[in-house]
Amino acid sequence: MLKTSTWILVLSLVCGTLFAQDQTGIQFETGTLKEALAKAEKEGKLVFLDGYASWCGPCKKLMKETFPDKAVGEFYNKNFVNIKIDMEKGEGPEVAEKYGIDRYPTLYFLDAKGNPLHKSMGFKNPQVFLMFGESGKDPDQQYFTLKNRYEKGEKDADLFYNLTMSAFNAFDQDLSAKVLDKFYAEFGKKKKYRSQIRNLTVTTNPDPNGPAFMDMLMNKDSFIKEFGEKRVNKRISSVLTNQVYKASKDHDHDAFNATLEMVDNNYAVEEAKPIKANLQMLFYQNTDHWNDYANVAMEAVPAFHIENGNKLNEVAWNFYEHIDDPKQLEQALCWAKKSVTLEETYYNSDTYAALLYKTNQYDEGLTYVQKAAKYALEDGTIPVETFNLALNGALNDHEPSLRYMMGRVDEYQTEEGEEVTLSKFSKVLSHHAFNAGKDKKEAKLNDLLGLTRQSFPNQQNMMTAKLSMNYYQGAGEWKKFKAIAEAFCDADGQEDWYMLNYAAWEYYLQEKGNERDLSKALTWAKKSVELNENYYNLDTYAALLYATGDYKGANETAGKAIQLAKESDLPFEETVQLMKQIKNKLK
Repeated sequence: MLKTSTWILVLSLVCGTLFAQDQTGIQFETGTLKEALAKAEKEGKLVFLDGYASWCGPCKKLMKETFPDKAVGEFYNKNFVNIKIDMEKGEGPEVAEKYGIDRYPTLYFLDAKGNPLHKSMGFKNPQVFLMFGESGKDPDQQYFTLKNRYEKGEKDADLFYNLTMSAFNAFDQDLSAKVLDKFYAEFGKKKKYRSQIRNLTVTTNPDPNGPAFMDMLMNKDSFIKEFGEKRVNKRISSVLTNQVYKASKDHDHDAFNATLEMVDNNYAVEEAKPIKANLQMLFYQNTDHWNDYANVAMEAVPAFHIENGNKLNEVAWNFYEHIDDPKQLEQALCWAKKSVTLEETYYNSDTYAALLYKTNQYDEGLTYVQKAAKYALEDGTIPVETFNLALNGALNDHEPSLRYMMGRVDEYQTEEGEEVTLSKFSKVLSHHAFNAGKDKKEAKLNDLLGLTRQSFPNQQNMMTAKLSMNYYQGAGEWKKFKAIAEAFCDADGQEDWYMLNYAAWEYYLQEKGNERDLSKALTWAKKSVELNENYYNLDTYAALLYATGDYKGANETAGKAIQLAKESDLPFEETVQLMKQIKNKLK
């Protein structure tokens, strides 16, 4: 459940599943990039490359709203050989490495030899996308072409102007700011170019310590007169935000404080407060100072009467992930609810559901899980993280969450695969079966078995045995547990490593001193290890070797278990304690 940051515009643009395109839109090649380049050379065209990822939201939006557009299709099909490549599949990783693609969508124009000419990122509506296509054909606007000219030492005003814009649109913010300041230094005193430089200053992201930005701060009234107060203030805020973002990445408190001081020096006190609060929250968020973040948010969000649903949702989500104070979570719930009220979406419904579950308000939480899931599924996405909220609620004994999720097994499995799905749902069902046993509610066990038969028909035998064993374990009815365990584990061709290990471990705990049963359990544990060697069954096997007097084998197996635990970053203190007992026997 990715929550898009509203601090930096680029993050809201660059990052979904893909939609089929209408045949009136762009016609994409179905072969490889090499084949597209060969076709481009034969036809005397450039190649348009869409580098996307299957999970990327803006990629979806491009494919749904822009690529199918009739005018876009006519222009791109006439002028380019078009190809789209998933950067995470097939030849995608190789292409991504070659062209430095690490954010999606990244859009390239290449010559027939594969040399990059022009680049941009993010969603573009049909009108803007057509303009991007025009610039891709024009050497005087192509990012890489202009960059090569600049690096060769050209000092042309048109070059400076076009490269500042082209680099900005290519998300090369450092080059864009550098060229703008070079433009200012070379031509800033000439009246002919002053308007161009000022337009770039309020359009791109200038260096906050550079002459172009300082000119805007020192002559703010003049800029406002020319470009309007909203546009000027938005640009100043964006530049300061980027400055704090850089400072936070470097954990540079001096640069952060210098930016806050810049705000104090250029804004009236009341005007400066919300700006500083936003910058402080950004810095504390990116440096993991969550208590400081929460303290600023608790004061700032109510004080400034924020009506931006995305902003409220972002802050509420951060509280869900990082804050545990009940009063602060209560406030975050209010923000999330207000966000939903302003405009209900998948993201804020998911945030509100998450906070409701975190504060044990499961019934309303499930309502918003269902709403969030509906939005996601309508958009072609299976919301696994949203479903996990309900699974966690089910682990906290919220039965409606369990029943809801048992109806979502197929969707969950489509996204996560059979093994992960079975593991997560089995954990929840086992919890409920164990508790049913503690309460001596056999009817509840039968109900759970009925649910599993519907949702896991291919795992019916295993699930029936597992839940029944969980039930009798909770009920303390060891003989019935043993009867089911032995019938299942001794069956011909049994290859369920988990169940073999589960039964073996319970025998180790319950049958100490019973040589016959421990020997049987040792056989199960050994088979479990042979089927799928992991820390858990190695630990069980070591314990049973110890219990049956094979101290040398136990020592070797326990050592192997500890090594696997370290490699997998799992806790292994119990195995360490077992190792100490083994070594005492070996003395």
